[in-house]
Amino acid sequence: MTRKKNDQPGTTRKSNAIKNGGSIQPAVPIGMASEDHLPLTRLSLDRASDSIFWIGQDARLLYVNDSACKRLGYTRKELLLKRIFDIDPDFSADIWAEYWEDAKQNKVITFESRHLKKNGQFFPVEITVSYLEFNDKEYHCAYARDITARKMAESALRESEAKFRLLSEQGLLAIVIIQDGLIKFANQAVAELTGYSIDEMKAWPEDGYSVVIHPEHRLFVLDQARKKQRGDPDVINHYTTKFVIRNGDEKWVDLYSKSVKYDGRNADFVSMVDITGRKDAENVLKKARNELEFLVEERTVELTEANRQLKRRIFDLYTIFELSRNFNAVLNYETLLDSFVLTSLGQMGAAKAALYLPHQLGGETFRLERVKGSPPFPRKEILINPDSEFGRYITAYNRPVFISELSDKMPAAKDMGFMDYFDDGLVVPLIFQTKLRGVLIISAKESGQHFQDEDVEFLSILANQTAVSIENARLYESEKEALEKLQQTQRLLIQSERLAVLGELSAKIAHEVNNPLGIIKNYLNLINQQAEGNPKIDEYLSIVQQEIDRITMIVRQLLNINRPMLIKFVRTDVGKTIREVLNLMRRQLEQSSTKVTLDIPDSMPEIAAWPDGLKQVFMNLIINACDAMNQGGEIEIGIHSREHTIQINFQDTGPGIDPKHIPHIFEPFYSTKEAGVGTGLGLSVCHRIVRNHNGTIEFNNNPRGGCFKIDLPIDQEEDEYDWRI
Repeated sequence: MTRKKNDQPGTTRKSNAIKNGGSIQPAVPIGMASEDHLPLTRLSLDRASDSIFWIGQDARLLYVNDSACKRLGYTRKELLLKRIFDIDPDFSADIWAEYWEDAKQNKVITFESRHLKKNGQFFPVEITVSYLEFNDKEYHCAYARDITARKMAESALRESEAKFRLLSEQGLLAIVIIQDGLIKFANQAVAELTGYSIDEMKAWPEDGYSVVIHPEHRLFVLDQARKKQRGDPDVINHYTTKFVIRNGDEKWVDLYSKSVKYDGRNADFVSMVDITGRKDAENVLKKARNELEFLVEERTVELTEANRQLKRRIFDLYTIFELSRNFNAVLNYETLLDSFVLTSLGQMGAAKAALYLPHQLGGETFRLERVKGSPPFPRKEILINPDSEFGRYITAYNRPVFISELSDKMPAAKDMGFMDYFDDGLVVPLIFQTKLRGVLIISAKESGQHFQDEDVEFLSILANQTAVSIENARLYESEKEALEKLQQTQRLLIQSERLAVLGELSAKIAHEVNNPLGIIKNYLNLINQQAEGNPKIDEYLSIVQQEIDRITMIVRQLLNINRPMLIKFVRTDVGKTIREVLNLMRRQLEQSSTKVTLDIPDSMPEIAAWPDGLKQVFMNLIINACDAMNQGGEIEIGIHSREHTIQINFQDTGPGIDPKHIPHIFEPFYSTKEAGVGTGLGLSVCHRIVRNHNGTIEFNNNPRGGCFKIDLPIDQEEDEYDWRI
């Protein structure tokens, strides 16, 4: 338990709270009439986003708002029977007494703790407690804020910092962070570069790191470092300087630095590469050039160009390494393609690019998958066959090739229609395991400059590295899809096994139910003969006879589970069918304190349907609504006619269904009710009956409660249908 008290004690303000029914009523603002504004004040507390508790000196909960009930999973009545120890197990009677006195002294305290839900789960909270006195009694008003997201963010930050340390400490690049002139961080590569240990460098006084900077460069380097620590924009981020290491040797260092935030304040993030060897080589070349300049001036120019290309190649290789590492970390196929095409455009400064890839893993024909830049772009109908003359040529060449060169070599190639949209540029093959896996077409540079050899080399390496990343991403997508199919197959297998067991059980139940049903029907006939002439008894007997026939039909359905059965569709008035169901359930609705309102237009089209099946659906939905509203409530049933369907809505005022359960509520044996209360078959049967009517049924939560929506086709034909229940 982490508890952090407020540094600023709160001011004492007497509460206007009043006692009402054993719970605390919130205070009425000064100047407002109690009878007018007390409900509004209470409503504002009840609807507050934070959990609010009023607590007595004996640690009992005197008032809780809606947010507290929702987060803890209790009803208000349940919470008002509890003490603070029941929802905050880190408290005890001794600790409570201590904190009561603490709050009494400071008026307001803030600390972190954790709350225990009804389901046994903990979640972290930040609690602000105010001490109040009213009518010679003492209270605590506690505001509890769920800080789960904040805790997760802190954990993610710590994980990110750990990853940074792992990468920096094990990397070959020398990295150091300077803040207020002190070394705040240095990795092992810095120690190897300078000869000083990490502990020695961290123990240096302010600007003590200047001991490793050559005196000729010291003022400049210190000035740049101080500017970056202040966050000044006028700085040089990349330069070369000279170090004097511990043993007195001099080393040349290529230094990159920038201003960053470290522990919330500006710091100088520096990365360094030892280029002493390169500098020595440059000095040797320079000396040779000075000695032989009058003889080998042209050779000197060649060496300078070679040096420039070497620098560019080093930079390109480093860039490709970073890009490849980032690409390999991306498993989302679409994101990877966008990143590759945009990177190629940015690095080359080209106007547009098009990427051709196989339609699916292992596919033979390439189609246009991505375009970026300025149109016009190739038409979707243009395809590339890797086994064509063009495909075989770029595969064997295995390097970017100029479009103009391809036009000269293969003027009649059939799958080079993309060239109509690229006047000039490069065709870059993506090779993986000696096979062509894709083609990137990139236009000429917007600057009008020609592609250099290093551009071609850069694209060649980048394309081959990206081909591996794309193949990995596609394999990942394929494996993911296969896993989803396997999981779906497993679910279907489980459902099939359950239905097989249900079929066997249904046959036994049907056999046992049919015998007493036959006896009941015989005795009903005898009663009907004895009660002739009494219209009321005739009406009741008729209803009983209809329901027995419906039971017989349900038993027949049990016998025919997973086997086709013949059902006859007749013209059916859906509104009349709903009223008949309500008439049968009148006593059950009264006993459950459920009010039903109907919104059924006078003129509704009849539909071809199975009336007994619809009755079964409507009755199940009404029973579910009554079960959800265990304290009573209201059900609104509305029917609306559309162009080709009628829509029936069952809206209740219950709590709705947890969103995580909604995708599964129509699955057989899936139930959110307590064990022994529901079988999990009611909604599954409803779904099958509606589906066999070529209709749909779905559930949605809304502010009023839960709503089942059924759509049934109007144009269904009257006929006999084979279907499964």
